[in-house]
Amino acid sequence: MQEALYHPDFGYYTANINAVGGLRSDFTTAPELSALPAKAIATWILEEASLSPFLNNSKPLHVIEVGGGDGSMARSIFQSWNWWQRRKIRYHLVEISPCLRQRQQENLQAYRNRCQWHSAINSALKVANGCAVVFSNELIDAFPALALRWNGDPQQWEEIHLTFARESGLQEVFVPLGKSLTRELRCWHSVLKEDKQSSLQNGVRRELHRSAHSWMKGWIEQLHHGSMLTIDYGNHLSPLYHRRPGGTLRAYYQHQRLNGAALYQRFGRQDLTADVNFTDLENWGEHFGFEPIRFESLKSFTHRYAPQTDTTPPADHFSSSSFVTDPSGSGEAFQTLLQRKV
Repeated sequence: MQEALYHPDFGYYTANINAVGGLRSDFTTAPELSALPAKAIATWILEEASLSPFLNNSKPLHVIEVGGGDGSMARSIFQSWNWWQRRKIRYHLVEISPCLRQRQQENLQAYRNRCQWHSAINSALKVANGCAVVFSNELIDAFPALALRWNGDPQQWEEIHLTFARESGLQEVFVPLGKSLTRELRCWHSVLKEDKQSSLQNGVRRELHRSAHSWMKGWIEQLHHGSMLTIDYGNHLSPLYHRRPGGTLRAYYQHQRLNGAALYQRFGRQDLTADVNFTDLENWGEHFGFEPIRFESLKSFTHRYAPQTDTTPPADHFSSSSFVTDPSGSGEAFQTLLQRKV
């Protein structure tokens, strides 16, 4: 998954992604579905600054967006602020994809004097002196996941590996995790803390965002004061895997959702993703001193910070307001987690 997504020459995000949203893309994110989440985030940023003496006294107010796609979200956020509000902001975009960074710079041309680009969040936090509002949209799901399978006999977790043969192509093989690795992972991943593993069905699959935890450990202690907002699809542990014995790992190619053997058929030419375990995100944040303030759907978050006076479901299923009015829409599929350290 690491190679397929981030190989410098063949990786999906680093070399081959064409667009986000639209007919020529492989998937669509929240900013392409509606401008309302961006308006809500713009309001949330200013409110978080007013609640914190450290942020409120920061001149300028440092905002860090990690993995900002093609810049659509940032552009909509800037458009939601008035001139006076924009002049108080220093907006940092953390992006490792050269393709997406170029598109961000094109889409944010009108606000270039308020923006700064970074290849790592550490440099953005250094500029902000450890005091910032940090947010991400569909970032954690893009981290390579550790894929596991439960073996009911002899009751142990196995890592799903791949092997290649010319005749048969890529094949899955299953390698026991081993006690030392299991102990290490159990400290940080709630899937392995389940007390009733013996009741799991044989062959059940799970994913661990181990690389996301390693990434967070590498910078979070630099954020001395501030807030973090994570927007992604996923849930807490129990509902996340309810009726999903095959796990959540999947691919997207030209807006088609692919599972099973199709995961391995288009190396570097399709998106690979797994749902986010928000139980783990809350636990990781608390370990580093961040209090979990609120967990809610993106629909609820948008209602909270960008309320709409007209709640009548529109005729156009894909209109902006349908994002928060359609009970089966994307506003319910995405979740938000607010964490704060004062």
